[in-house]
Parts: sequence; C-alpha cells; structure tokens
Amino acid sequence: MNEASEESRPVAEWIEAARRGDVDFVVDRLGRGMDVDARGRLNVTALMAAAGRGHVELIRILLDHGADPNLEDGKGHTAVTHAAIGSRARERRGESLPPAEAEPLSLLLAAGGRCSFRDAVWLGDVELARARLDEGADVDAGRGSYDGPMLMIAAGFGPLEMVDLLLSRGADVEAMDDLGQRPLTRAAHCGRVEVVLRLLEYGANIDAVDWFGRSSLAYAALEGRRAVYDVLLSQGARRGPIDTLVVEDMSLFDQYDGHSLLAEAARCGRVDVVKTLIDRGADFHAVGRDGLTPLEWAVREGRDEVADVLRRAGAVR
Repeated sequence: MNEASEESRPVAEWIEAARRGDVDFVVDRLGRGMDVDARGRLNVTALMAAAGRGHVELIRILLDHGADPNLEDGKGHTAVTHAAIGSRARERRGESLPPAEAEPLSLLLAAGGRCSFRDAVWLGDVELARARLDEGADVDAGRGSYDGPMLMIAAGFGPLEMVDLLLSRGADVEAMDDLGQRPLTRAAHCGRVEVVLRLLEYGANIDAVDWFGRSSLAYAALEGRRAVYDVLLSQGARRGPIDTLVVEDMSLFDQYDGHSLLAEAARCGRVDVVKTLIDRGADFHAVGRDGLTPLEWAVREGRDEVADVLRRAGAVR
C-alpha cells in the first residue's frame, strides 16, 4: 500500500465512524488530535457524514469542536445539504423524526450554516428558493452533475409549486444529470403525474432517452408507475422494447416500427431484452419491412455482445 493510502486510512475510518454514528470512536479521535474538518473521499467531512444520517448527538459534538457547517464536498454539498437530503430520505421512508429544534438542519443553521438555493430545493422550501433566485442563484445549478439540475430534483421530490417556480424562472426542461437523465425521466420514475404533465406543457421531449437508452415511459414501466405510464401513452409517448416487456403487452412482439421487437432490442444493444425475447420464443430469423434480421441489426449497429447472444441461440444471419 502506498504512503498516500496509509495516510488516508485514519481519515476514512473517522468519516465512516461519523456516518454510522459511533460517538465513542469520534470523541476518542478528537482527543487524539484528529482535525475536526478532515476530508475523506469526495472531500466529505465527518460533520457532513453525521448530518446525512441524522446523528444529532454527534452533530452537536462536532460543532462544539469547531466543525465548519459551510465547507463543500466534491459535489458542492455542505453539511446543510447532507442534512436536507437525509431528512427528506428518512421522511419518505416513514421514519420518525426528532423534534424540530433538535433536527440536524436546525442545529447546523444555529451554528452558522447557510441554506443555499440547492438546499432550498431539496427541502422543498419554495419561498427560500425564490429568495435565493432573487439573489442571483443559477436556476440550472447542478446540470451535468450526479444529482442533476435543480429542476430534476424538484421533479422527483419537491412540491409542484417548486417545479412551477423553476420553470417560471427559465429552468431548462431538458437539462441532464451525469447519466443523461432529465426532469421528465425523474418525474416518471417517481410516479409524479402532475409534474409529468407540467413538464410536457413546457415542451419536455417525451421520447428522450438517457445514456442507457431508457425513456420516461420505460422508467414508468420498470417502476410500476402505471398512472404515469398511461398518461405518457395518452400524450403520444413512443413504445419501446423495455416497457413492452415489463407491462407484458406483447402487441408489438411481431412488428415494431417495421421490424420485430427482437430486432429493435438488438438495434438498441439491450442484451437483457434480447435474452428475454429469445426465452419467450421470438423468431430471431424474422425479417421486417426493413429487410434486416435481429442479427443483422446487431452487426450493423456494432452491438457485439447482442450478436454473440443471437449466434449462440442459433441465428446465422
């Protein structure tokens, strides 16, 4: 193990202890001189780790030792952001929350933590978000990042009023995260019919796909969001191989835009769908109106793994 790895191990153990709420370990390390704001992987501090998991006692201890609530990690998140995200996650899981005055967020704000525009969106605080925008916050902050643009966060977890605020301030309805997903994708994934309709009103591309080739309709099908699925279909969403299989509607089994569903899956490089269709007895020699077999589509599009699957199943052309 190299010297840098050896030096990082104590910090990694320190951050992990904070994440699991190990008060004794953290207090012991503080007594041995550990820097309270030591940075771990992705520049996360112990305070961020504790705030994200809602460890109130540990947050108090770290703040009492001078931990800075406004430091940013590699994603631009502060301890306040971690607290906001963690609080919403626990709320969605139905976990009991501490009294308001003892919530991680309240403790951090009392210690000088500042709620940014990002935090306001995570918290669903429309008035605070409006105030931060008035101060000059970028309405598309987070574009291309792990969490995605603020409109994507609001589309998944915020009130419709937050979505309306961001759209009224010019948020890009097609802004993506680091996986090519968009606000409409997130809304469909989370089953938010009203948000889906609002985004479509503002021109969201109903058939846009992410880097995995999945559309909003596909995610609605995969997550069992039938109400969203039906709305997207009623608004003209294009059927694809994933949602066709998930909802077990094989009406497109034989023909899919001029070729077989198997050929479409092969064209898209969907190995999992190809295998499922073969198991269900799809004819891998079927030729559509385009004149191409599934194997020919796979070869044409450079889908080598799909081509290998088809050849092992017996496809010869």
